[in-house]
Amino acid sequence: MPVFSYEQLRKMNLGEFRVYNFMVSHLEMVPEMNIRQIAGGAGVSATTVLRFCEKAGCSGYTELKYRVRQELDRSDRKGSFDADPAIQYMKNAEKDEGFAEKMAQAAKICEAAGQIILSGNRERQSLPSLSSPPREAGRN
Repeated sequence: MPVFSYEQLRKMNLGEFRVYNFMVSHLEMVPEMNIRQIAGGAGVSATTVLRFCEKAGCSGYTELKYRVRQELDRSDRKGSFDADPAIQYMKNAEKDEGFAEKMAQAAKICEAAGQIILSGNRERQSLPSLSSPPREAGRN
C-alpha cells in the first residue's frame, strides 16, 4: 500500500505538494527529521506540513513519520513512493473531463509557442509565464 493515495494527492495545494516532493526525494531521512526540517527543506511553513499530514490522513506529523518508517521497513517494497500514486493518477486522469480539458489547453499553448525548452535539476520549481516573451541577453 502506498503512503499517499491518488485522492489524497489530488486535494493538495502547491505548498503541500512541495512537502510531498521533498519527502519522497528524501524518504530515508524523513523518520529522523523534525517538522521544522521538513518545512525548511520544502520551503514552506510548519503549518503547511501539518496541513499536508492532515490531507495524508494522519493525525499529525508523528503519525506521518510512523507511516513512512513502516513503509521503509517493508521488505516487499518496490520502487519509490512516487510511482504508485503517479500510475494511479494517470489511470484516473483519463476519466476526468476537467483534466483532459486542461491538457488540451496546455497543448494549444505549447503548439502556439513554437519552441519549448524544459530543463531541471530534480528540484521542483515554477516555470516562467508562457505569456511573456523570453528576455534577450543584455536587455533589462
